[in-house]
Amino acid sequence: MIDPSSEFFKYMRAGRRCHRAMMLERLGPALALMLLLEGVVPLFSPRTWRVAIRRITDLADGQIRFFGLSSMALGAILFWLLS
Repeated sequence: MIDPSSEFFKYMRAGRRCHRAMMLERLGPALALMLLLEGVVPLFSPRTWRVAIRRITDLADGQIRFFGLSSMALGAILFWLLS
């Protein structure tokens, strides 16, 4: 039987405001870091970035999907290891 006085239910009763604040507290810096890293190559080597984008557009849909799946899997594994 589920105990209504457990920590899980206390957390759930705290409300969504607390949960959203906690999520933004972690998601905000992660998004900022992602944008920072994404901007490094276009800032310092725009020609290389342009060539890379052209090569990506020449890939088949399956290749792009595989790259997306691989990066998501790597991100999930890193998230799991670092959590």
